Order: sequence, then C-alpha cells, then structure tokens
Amino acid sequence: MKLIIYNKTKYDTKQLKALCKAVIKNTGSHKTHQITIKTGNRSWSYSGRATINGSWILMRIPNPYTKKFTPIIHPTETTIGSDGTIHPKIIRYDKTKVLSEYKFNVEAFAQVLEHEIGHNLGLRHKEMCKVHDINVDYSKDYVVELSKPKEKKKVNHVSLRKEKAEQKVLELSSKIKRYENLLKKWSKKVSYYEKKNII
Repeated sequence: MKLIIYNKTKYDTKQLKALCKAVIKNTGSHKTHQITIKTGNRSWSYSGRATINGSWILMRIPNPYTKKFTPIIHPTETTIGSDGTIHPKIIRYDKTKVLSEYKFNVEAFAQVLEHEIGHNLGLRHKEMCKVHDINVDYSKDYVVELSKPKEKKKVNHVSLRKEKAEQKVLELSSKIKRYENLLKKWSKKVSYYEKKNII
C-alpha cells in the first residue's frame, strides 16, 4: 500500500494521513492511492470522487470557517421601514471568516473514503452498499483537528548586526596583521638593498 496525500485544508496533515491509512488498511487494498482533500462549499456534508480501477481520489469536507457579515452604519443618515419605523442606514456589510463550532466527523469521512477506494478497486455503485451503511467503528480511535499555526520566531536585529560587525572587525584585524608583516618584510629588504648600494 502506498499513499500520496495532498492536503488543501486547514486540518492537520499527519492526522488526516493516519486516518486515510486506517481506512485503506480496512479495505484490504494494496494499490497506490492518490488522495486530494479540500474543503467544499457546504458546511455539513462529506463527498468524494474517484476513478474506476485507478488511483485518484478527491475528498471534499465541510469548511470549518463560516462567513460573518457585520453591518457598517452611516453616522447620521436613517431609512424608514415598510412599517414606518426609522432605522439607521446601512452603508455596506463587512465580510469576515470566523471559526465555527463544527468538529471534524471522522466516521463520515471514513465512510466516504471507503466508498471511493471501492471505485479505485473497480467497483461500481450497483455493486456497493450505501455509504452510510459502511461499518467504520475503527475510525473512532482517530481524531482530526485544525493545524496549529506556527509560531514566528522573534528576530533580534540588533544582536544580528552586532555579530556581523564583530565578524567584520576580526576580518579587518587579520588583514591588518597580514599587511603589517608584509610591511616589515619589505622594509627589511629595502634596508638590505640600501646597505648594498652604500658598499
């Protein structure tokens, strides 16, 4: 069994890979499976596509983020509603992404993935049971969580510049010593030839 996974979601890749391996192992497949996982437009459903007798699988999972619309109110203007009430005038809505309370459903993911692996193994829908009837009790041992953002290391620029300056001082000091030695060497030669000329 060989697994190639392309994780295009915000979920932890190692946890997704472990779950996918468990599903493949349960199907008994020894093929190579190339699985792409991406978030779909729906906030609740799991779906997939796969090639018959192939290796390609596309898994779509719910988006863990929902859209939040915040109204931007005009500071002075108002509008009159159909019932005659006065309301503040809304200029526009600011759209932001917020994390929903949704949790990754490992059982639903495993059922869909087993179904798609069946297609890779050559099965067609008339030869397969319904997705929600697939027994995936083994999947309960797995957890898939959102990836933790990597902490950015703080760079001490003053310390880096100091180290660079110290290195430059060492380089120049070694050059000065070298030139001082060369100067002594050639000065001695000059003295030597001056004495020769006197004689």
